[in-house]
Amino acid sequence: MAAVLARVPADVGPPHHQPAVRSRLHRRPAAPARPDRTAGAGDIGPARRRGSSHPRHLCRFGEIPRTDRATARRTAPFPKERGDARAAPQGTRGGKRESQKQAPNPSGARRLNMAEHTDKSEIDRLIRLTEELVERNALLQDQLQEQDRSRAALLHLMEENEHVHAQAEQSRREWMAVFDSIRDPVFVHDANYCIVRANRAYAEHAGSDIAGVLGKPYWEVFPRRSGPLPHCQIAAEDANETLVDEFTLESGETYISRAFALRDTDRRLLYAVHVIEDVTEKRRAETRFRLLTENASDLVAVLTPDGILRYVSPAVERLLGYAPEEVIGHHMAEFYPPEEAGNVEHALARALTETNATHKLSHRLRHKDGSWRHYETFGRNLLHEPYVRGIVLNSRDISERRQAEEEIRRNREFLAQAQRIAHLGSWELDLTNHRLLWSDEIYRIFEIDPALFRPSYESFLAAVHPEDRAMVNQCYTEHMSRRAPYDVTHRLLMTDGRVKYVRERCETYYEEDRPLRSVGTVQDITQQKLGEIALSRVNRALTTLSAGNAALVRASDEDALLEEMCRVITEIGGYRLAWIGYAQQDARKGVRPMAHAGFEKGYLESIDISWGDNERGRGPMGCAIRSGTPQVSRNIQSDPRFAPWREPAIDRGYASVISLPLKEEGAVFGALNIYAAEPNAFDEEEVRLLSEMSEDLAYGIVNLRARRLVSESAQRLRRSLEATVEAIAATVETRDPYTAGHERRVAQLATAIAHEMNLPPEQIEGIHFGGLIHDLGKLYVPAEILSKPGRLSPVEFELVKQHPQAGYDIIKAIEFPWPVARMVLEHHERLDGSGYPGRLMGDAILFEARLLAVADVVESMSSHRPYRPALGHDSALEEIERNRGRLYDAAVVDACLRLFREKGFSLESHPH
Repeated sequence: MAAVLARVPADVGPPHHQPAVRSRLHRRPAAPARPDRTAGAGDIGPARRRGSSHPRHLCRFGEIPRTDRATARRTAPFPKERGDARAAPQGTRGGKRESQKQAPNPSGARRLNMAEHTDKSEIDRLIRLTEELVERNALLQDQLQEQDRSRAALLHLMEENEHVHAQAEQSRREWMAVFDSIRDPVFVHDANYCIVRANRAYAEHAGSDIAGVLGKPYWEVFPRRSGPLPHCQIAAEDANETLVDEFTLESGETYISRAFALRDTDRRLLYAVHVIEDVTEKRRAETRFRLLTENASDLVAVLTPDGILRYVSPAVERLLGYAPEEVIGHHMAEFYPPEEAGNVEHALARALTETNATHKLSHRLRHKDGSWRHYETFGRNLLHEPYVRGIVLNSRDISERRQAEEEIRRNREFLAQAQRIAHLGSWELDLTNHRLLWSDEIYRIFEIDPALFRPSYESFLAAVHPEDRAMVNQCYTEHMSRRAPYDVTHRLLMTDGRVKYVRERCETYYEEDRPLRSVGTVQDITQQKLGEIALSRVNRALTTLSAGNAALVRASDEDALLEEMCRVITEIGGYRLAWIGYAQQDARKGVRPMAHAGFEKGYLESIDISWGDNERGRGPMGCAIRSGTPQVSRNIQSDPRFAPWREPAIDRGYASVISLPLKEEGAVFGALNIYAAEPNAFDEEEVRLLSEMSEDLAYGIVNLRARRLVSESAQRLRRSLEATVEAIAATVETRDPYTAGHERRVAQLATAIAHEMNLPPEQIEGIHFGGLIHDLGKLYVPAEILSKPGRLSPVEFELVKQHPQAGYDIIKAIEFPWPVARMVLEHHERLDGSGYPGRLMGDAILFEARLLAVADVVESMSSHRPYRPALGHDSALEEIERNRGRLYDAAVVDACLRLFREKGFSLESHPH
């Protein structure tokens, strides 16, 4: 029992005291009041001082005051009285001291008393109470530990509060520093418009320090007025928005005051914060801007976010015919064409989302007269600017510029079309930075993709045909040195091997003897050049054909014709080589060269050509003879058929060749071979013309052969005819020996006169035959009359005069190739009609008869006759000269006189 009681702490009080102590310990300490502040910048009013009840002044946390302890001791019920079996008497430390004073040995006395007055059950109850007290004591120990932890937490909170207070003080100082660093004046006034706080800038504008402005109505400080600003009164009437006032001082400075109201929970005004901004320069700038806007040539407008025109400059009346008031308040879409509304709305949407960005739009606006004008507008979103709060548009009338641009665009299109149609491109070479610019047409001419090619002089030269590259570069270099424009035609080599012809012109511009830039043109003249080449070839072929025909006309010998034709082809046609070969009808079917002309240099000796179906017969000539059709090798270098003869041909400059068959009645007997120095010669038209020439040549060869046969036959016939005529003449001479040889001499003299008069050979030959038998009719004249030595009687003379008619009657049925019968009939006719037998006159007499008449008279007078001696040449010539133009043909007489007097012709030299 004593041991149990000894474990009960002496200072443990009754259980009902503990909640009071705990409640006092767990009560939240009062928030510390703000410390005192001296009157200064930023103070709103006097601060409360820290009270004595601050937790810092508590001596012992959780200790119950003495009066509370005594009360607890007096009022605590004894466990027995309360009837609480679990309760145990618990006293305070004060009670313990009183027990010690009254009972120096309480334990011993209590044991004696208990031993004396209690019975066994009471002891049991005391034991139970003791156990309960032990349990209660353990619980109290736990509570005490909890109280210790609470004390520690409270101390931590107090330390943290001190730290927060220090931070708050630091923040207050920093805020005051920031507040004073604001350049614009800022002040706070209460509901009575008295200043309770202000920054340094405000004090400076007021011409005082901060302490000097606090507590005063602000209109007595800055800005000086007769009362508060207008919006201050509105703020007192429960306004929520920011209130703005603008005022101007007597000095001319302009300010804007923005007021922000601070209210209590009942919406009563506590304070108002004013931020004052100096907008003097801004207003001056706005004035200048307004003057510029109102006097600007461009149209200036301000839009609301939904596109309503809030402001329009006066220029709208000059540009669009509207007064500003007619436009303001209208939606901008009312002035745009419907088809452009989408672009305008899109631009407006972009402007709303992109602040401070400038947007450009080209569009049309409707004039008041209903017409449409072109404008270029720059828009900027200034909705965030409080003095603008809109989208500012600056529009410029570009109708004239658009017209000029449209004109330029059309001109460029026309130029591009003209260049495309003319196949003419332009270029410019900047000689300073070596930059070359090409027009689109040049890219088309050169067949180059602009995206894959960067023009330069070197790349240009690379596109030039390798054989022309040095020439083009030299022309440009010489042009630069001579400072003279140049004009050159050269070739371009395409990637697929095609060749184009271009004509290039260039001029270079200089500045202070320094070349700045070269400009020029490139014209695709491929078709023109090919046409010229084709025309040149056709002309060459035509010239060759014409010359060949002329040669055919002149030709009288086959071998001479072949040589002449080859010469014409090379010298007049301009071909490199021409030769003619005849197909041999032997076993190997060879080809024998018959004639050639041009640059041959042993070529025909080095080749062995056959017209058989073998390797050497598959070339152009062999195929032409076998097939009977023209064969062309347009490129000897690459034609596999020409392989056996390629090397000697290339060595002699032959690039292409054509073989043309020569036919006689459908059978090929040979071929004409023509070689050209350039590849791709012999186009369709040239082949056609040369084929015609070869056909003419074959016809000429065949004709010459036929003419030779005919000539040989004619010669035989002529010889037979002449022998016959001479036999007839000899028969006449046998009847008149005195006139023997007369007809032959007349024929000789008449032939000589005909040659002197340049008569055709056929006509001369006819005159010769006519002269041989002109007196054939004397066969009907009696021989005694022909040989009578004296003068003839009229009857006899009439018989003699009948001999022309008799001779005519003898031969008129014979078909001579000449008018021999008329010559015989008319050789005694005279121009004046005095002749016989028909007494013809002038041109009615056959010319050949007129010529025989002169020869007959001259020969008769110069020769001996039975009835008279010879009169001589002189008398004969005097006779015809005296009767020139009267009896005898004047031209014939003149020719005869020239023969005798100038050329020494004499009948004595001719046999009788």
